[in-house]
Amino acid sequence: MEEKKKNIRYWLLASVWIVAGAGILFLLVSAMQSKGKNTCRGLDIQFRSTGNFFVDKKDIQNILTSNQTVRIAGKPLKSFNLNEMEDALKRNTWIEDAELFFDNNDYLKVKVKEREPIARIFTVSGNSFYIDSTLEKLPLSEKFTARVPVFTGFPSDKAVYSKVDSTLMAGIKQIGLFMATDSFWMAQIQQVDINSQRNFEMIPTIGQHLILFGDGMDTERKFRRLMIFYREVLSRVGWSKYSIINVQYTGQVVATRKGEEKKATSDTTRVKQFFRQMMAQTQLLMEDSLDRAQQNSLSPAVAGATKNSTNPTKTSPSPLPLVNPSPLKSNSQVKKPVEKPKAVMKKK
Repeated sequence: MEEKKKNIRYWLLASVWIVAGAGILFLLVSAMQSKGKNTCRGLDIQFRSTGNFFVDKKDIQNILTSNQTVRIAGKPLKSFNLNEMEDALKRNTWIEDAELFFDNNDYLKVKVKEREPIARIFTVSGNSFYIDSTLEKLPLSEKFTARVPVFTGFPSDKAVYSKVDSTLMAGIKQIGLFMATDSFWMAQIQQVDINSQRNFEMIPTIGQHLILFGDGMDTERKFRRLMIFYREVLSRVGWSKYSIINVQYTGQVVATRKGEEKKATSDTTRVKQFFRQMMAQTQLLMEDSLDRAQQNSLSPAVAGATKNSTNPTKTSPSPLPLVNPSPLKSNSQVKKPVEKPKAVMKKK
């Protein structure tokens, strides 16, 4: 008997749930049918960007209405193809993402995310464009000019980047993103030039020095070293003391004082000349040692005859004068090498 009561309760409870589910389903269907007969009451456009205005609400409205040829308000909700409308918005270069839906009041909600430029680039041919964090090329706009780092001397105008151009763009991205988060460097760095070695050279707003930055690797560390140099050195000796500040080498800052640029170039040339002469001298000494070894392997008579028959006046080459590689020593301090005595074989 008790088991029979349990079965009755089970079926009653199940029936209640079935009836409740059917009722909810009926209400949902009725609501959907009723909503399908509703018309759009208007357009509500919202931007999810942080402050750029390369497209405005009027641009969005013109895209959705095909330049005011298609009405939005008063149109039945079921006649809207929201997916196609989203795709139409995303075809705009400056729109990264778009989301469309109807709210409970039958308003068409449009949420747009703009692309945010991180750098403005000038090519060697004079063309200019923006890039965003995905390295997408963005055209200039008459409506708004973004306050972003400026890079000049980009070597290519091609729509598709080559491998070396992609590497260069990656460096631009790193520098641009870092500067965008630091108000001091945004104000201090007037522009960034790209030299023929595809390295970055920065022109500051304050100070008459050139910053040799190298490539785009270790951007944060390079800026940190540069900041330390600004605080510990330039703040004490003045902003016009140095003409070149080089931070491209790991763990150091190399600064050149004004007026010493030519001297530094001359010292570099002298060092290169020194090594060339050293190599030439070493080669001549090796050849001379080889000749002596060959002659020693012959009998004295044959050696003398051979030497006299080939070149009776030949002597061992004297060492080439060395160029002082140290820029700290004057020419008067350079010791001339002692010339070796010439070796002449006696005739028998």
